[in-house]
Amino acid sequence: DPSMTYYACILSVCQDYEDPSYWSDTIAFSTDFCPDVTNVRATDVQGNTAVIDWDEGGRAEEWEVQYGPLGFPQGDGISVITNSHPVTLTGLIGESQYDVYVRALCQSGDTSFWSFAKRLTTSCGSIDAVPYTENFNNWGTGSGTRPNCWTAISSVSGTPYINGTSSNAHGGTGYCLYFAGSTSAAPGHCYAVLPPTTLQVSNLQLNFWARQYNTSTMYAAAVVVGVMTSASDYSTFVPVDTVMPEVGTTTWQYFEVPLSSYLGAGNYIAISIDRMGTTYNYMYLDDLEL
Repeated sequence: DPSMTYYACILSVCQDYEDPSYWSDTIAFSTDFCPDVTNVRATDVQGNTAVIDWDEGGRAEEWEVQYGPLGFPQGDGISVITNSHPVTLTGLIGESQYDVYVRALCQSGDTSFWSFAKRLTTSCGSIDAVPYTENFNNWGTGSGTRPNCWTAISSVSGTPYINGTSSNAHGGTGYCLYFAGSTSAAPGHCYAVLPPTTLQVSNLQLNFWARQYNTSTMYAAAVVVGVMTSASDYSTFVPVDTVMPEVGTTTWQYFEVPLSSYLGAGNYIAISIDRMGTTYNYMYLDDLEL
């Protein structure tokens, strides 16, 4: 009976029950263990937040929610102690997978077992406030890599992607975004599309550092900043301004591009690279701020 307290003591019986020991100290115990939580669920999963709820066993007064990236070692996650539920997890990264565990906290030191992992995937978040910054240092490197919720459209597979050679990056440390829109004399296209913004585009300004890929004029290229209504369709790209790092050098240069002249309905700010030389349209870009 979980509502009862039980008492027990023990003695040893030796030599055919004729020589028993003294009784041990009495211990008290109850079968009222801390009940596990069940039916852990994720609701209202957004780009940066998720609501977590569960069914309780009835005796706990607090609960611990622990979450982290997919497959994280339990104990290494972020813990939230709460006396009510549901709980809203914040600070999540868009387009990412997380594991979530919940356990009940009863009397001091008395906890339930952890629940099974609840797995969730956040949606792509939007840019809801400025400044929005990106230094390209946190997403891995190599073909196909880019910040979460960015879109790449290119005639060269896998580009634009994050270049892993630190000496190529602005300041000589970290990584940068590498554009390649053509690999021969045939012109190509290469777009990097930011997450959608809920802000008025014409009130924004895009700042970044850029440099030419090579000192040869055959690699000369320009950066075109514009806006798209569809992140997957570069035919919706409306150019706002074109800037060109100095040709003949690989020195980084800083650019500020106001978007005040854009009057359309698009909410995807995008960067395209135009070929200005004889063969290629390559470019490095870093330390972007909106």
